[in-house]
Amino acid sequence: MQSLGIAAQRVRAYLTTRSTDHKHVIVGAAAAATAVIVAVAAGALYLHPLDQQKVVFETTDAAALRSGDEVRVAGVPAGKVTEVLLRPDHVEVVLTVDNTVSLGADTAVDVRMLTAVGGYYVALVSAGATALGDRTIPSARVHLPYRLPELLDAAPAKSAAIDAPTIGADLDRAAAALDANPGSVKSMIDSVQALAGIMDRQREQIGTSLAVSQEYLDAFDNQRDALFTMLRKAAIVLRVLDDTHVEFAYA
Repeated sequence: MQSLGIAAQRVRAYLTTRSTDHKHVIVGAAAAATAVIVAVAAGALYLHPLDQQKVVFETTDAAALRSGDEVRVAGVPAGKVTEVLLRPDHVEVVLTVDNTVSLGADTAVDVRMLTAVGGYYVALVSAGATALGDRTIPSARVHLPYRLPELLDAAPAKSAAIDAPTIGADLDRAAAALDANPGSVKSMIDSVQALAGIMDRQREQIGTSLAVSQEYLDAFDNQRDALFTMLRKAAIVLRVLDDTHVEFAYA
């Protein structure tokens, strides 16, 4: 009997341990599943933020675009370029744009120069009575600042129109004129420097005049109440003198 009791205790202990281990496995699996769900949700929010919308357009030449380039609507920054994807017959550009921006179904894209020395941004020009939604903007409504193949195709025709003999003759005459007057270039540079000096001095004079004007304005502002009081008193005196003049006239 004692051996049976010991065996029963061992069975109960085994079952208790197994049940505890099973609970630990369930808790661990639930924690792992929760972590996976949170990671997937965080990734989805990162790729598709709630306060932004995805806009896609196609083009045949995206050499000017990079991920991170600015997106503007009516000149106001409203998003950025997130992806530039190469497809078999075109390039697909993905943008993220603020949800507050309304884009029509006929929205067009202009890729414009950011500065004269380089850099580009994407300008969205909204059009259409219905919303753009998930539709892709076709390349027919995408305008680029230049297209390299078109430039290369147009180069021979443009260069053929150049009158090389005339340009060469003009350069020869310019060189002969410089040889005949070697000091003309130096005189021209000296004149430009003198003009720059005059403009600099005038700029200083204008600055001084503005400073004096500001001092007068500050003085007037500080004494404005006293000046208005004096004017009111002068008006009273003039009115009294006028009344007195009228009384003397009747007398």
